[in-house]
Amino acid sequence: MSLLANWHLTLFSWETVILIFFVVVIFLFGFALGRNRLIILLLSTYFSWIITARMPWQRIMKAFSESGLNFISPSNLKLLVFFGLLFFFWFFIPRSILTSVLRIKKKNRGSIFQISIFSILEFGLLMTIILSFLPPLSIERLSPWFQRLFYDQLVCFVWWSLPLIMLAIMKRRKRKVIED
Repeated sequence: MSLLANWHLTLFSWETVILIFFVVVIFLFGFALGRNRLIILLLSTYFSWIITARMPWQRIMKAFSESGLNFISPSNLKLLVFFGLLFFFWFFIPRSILTSVLRIKKKNRGSIFQISIFSILEFGLLMTIILSFLPPLSIERLSPWFQRLFYDQLVCFVWWSLPLIMLAIMKRRKRKVIED
């Protein structure tokens, strides 16, 4: 019992717990979906961010406040729109022409290595996007290591670039053709 009494949960900041939780969730999600659905999730993430980042937020927030709907903060609304678009694209891309253009098949599970890489990249990309929508005061409250890992300008560039680079260079598994 004295060993447990000396254990302090303060060894782990809430950011560390959230980080570990989301990494585990993304990995489980990735292995449940397979490589192709992870690729669709990556593409959906990029499409959703592009649309959300380019929306006229000042006009939208002005319209919200004029109509009496100012109960939601701009950062929360941006996150809500982003995740709404993410789920929209993730649901509709497999049913669109993009799957034939990109030659994404439903049944290809991918290797453990590919799934692991794409899961990590999706997690990092999502974290940088989420942090980009938060107000500066919220970012300042984060620990320095968390800011360096997901909010630093150079690191954000890496999180944005690596998934696209990996999509370009990763090859599909070759199927063995068995001849009689």
